Amino acid sequence: MLKWFRPDSEHTLDGVADLLAVSGKEMAEARRLLGVLGDPLRRVVLERVAGRSRDTGCLAAETGTRPGDIAHRLRVLIRAGVVVRTRDHFYLARPYPAACLRKYLDVLLTLAAHTHGAGAGGD
Repeated sequence: MLKWFRPDSEHTLDGVADLLAVSGKEMAEARRLLGVLGDPLRRVVLERVAGRSRDTGCLAAETGTRPGDIAHRLRVLIRAGVVVRTRDHFYLARPYPAACLRKYLDVLLTLAAHTHGAGAGGD
């Protein structure tokens, strides 16, 4: 059990984030990213452009989706700052939002593990 954790006290996600040196900006970015990834096709598009740059046609072919649907998802991802478009019209994932999400999940898991006990089952 972590030294700072007292079972009789109430801990919040933001409080644990402070203890783990995760900034409020990183927490906000992760929360925003979770909202953006609510659409299954946006998640698939992000996963595809995380590994290497791709264009709309390639993404449409890989996903079996119309290019217009892919273009719409890419616009949302670009507006959210998750994906960037290169000069030659290829798309790439930005690493910062994913890094924030990883930190957010670390905070969430730390809070859950120390609230419910490290030996708690996988409910």
